[in-house]
Amino acid sequence: MATRDRTRVARPDGKQVYLLRKRAHLLVCAKGCCCGRTDRGYPAVPVDFYKKEYARRKLRARVQLTMSGCVGPCPLLNVALLVFDGRPLWFQAINSEPQILRLFDYLEAMLAADGFLPIPSELLEYRFDYYLWGGADGLAPPPAAAIHHDVTKTVSNRPGILLLSHADTDLTTLREVVGDLPTGFPPVVGLGLSKLLGDEY
Repeated sequence: MATRDRTRVARPDGKQVYLLRKRAHLLVCAKGCCCGRTDRGYPAVPVDFYKKEYARRKLRARVQLTMSGCVGPCPLLNVALLVFDGRPLWFQAINSEPQILRLFDYLEAMLAADGFLPIPSELLEYRFDYYLWGGADGLAPPPAAAIHHDVTKTVSNRPGILLLSHADTDLTTLREVVGDLPTGFPPVVGLGLSKLLGDEY
């Protein structure tokens, strides 16, 4: 692993250690008060399959997998939190192996694209917002430099349609309908202009 992927951190005891930085973190509520509690009539969490798929795809150097206790949204069951480039994506009712495969496929697609991608239509119905970031998409606004990088890459290197809008409702509608577009329709990506920071944009 290149040196630039490590951060030197001073521990409270004074020792300098190198922390390997990760691109993403997948936290799964697997031992909470509700998630996976088959004794209460709730669906099981496929813990072993999460671990097997994580190992099979050899993601350890770039992605952290944590089979966690309660992560917070207790009214929902079998919650998974995917944090990519510091942006949280919450999913509920991840009960089956095909769902887990789609989640890992989405994660690997973003790693391959070197940036954030729209949520696949197969996962949209399980998506929910838990944090108040001031936008309908529930995503923390990335730094201006990261947005500029994303826009440049989208326009320059990815064929398709880029929808720019000040209205979060436009982007929400786009996420709902993009999966129903006909075969062969150009890819469509939405960007909220309210998230752009700086006069240069």
